Amino acid sequence: MATFVCPETDPTSPQNSACRSCLSSQCNSQLTTAFGSDWDWASDEYAGTCVSYVECIAKCGCSDHTCVTSCLRAPSDDCMSALSGVSTCLMQLCGTPCNPTGDAE
Repeated sequence: MATFVCPETDPTSPQNSACRSCLSSQCNSQLTTAFGSDWDWASDEYAGTCVSYVECIAKCGCSDHTCVTSCLRAPSDDCMSALSGVSTCLMQLCGTPCNPTGDAE
């Protein structure tokens, strides 16, 4: 179980519900590969190929880009591949609900 330091990166926070809904309908298989079958984090249980990545990101403060960058260096090749699939699906199919301000991440 991971407790997120930054509410904006916590996938369980209410502000992310529209994004979770879109991801559930559009990117389920990619998210299951990366984060396990309970990827919507309703139970705060993490699995899949990227469990250590989620645990790392959870420790990062909201503006701690150094922390996030170090987490991106740590994942296995399998996790990086899975994250790439999630990212592609998110940007192509869920860009608006998952990034409503239109800001590039």
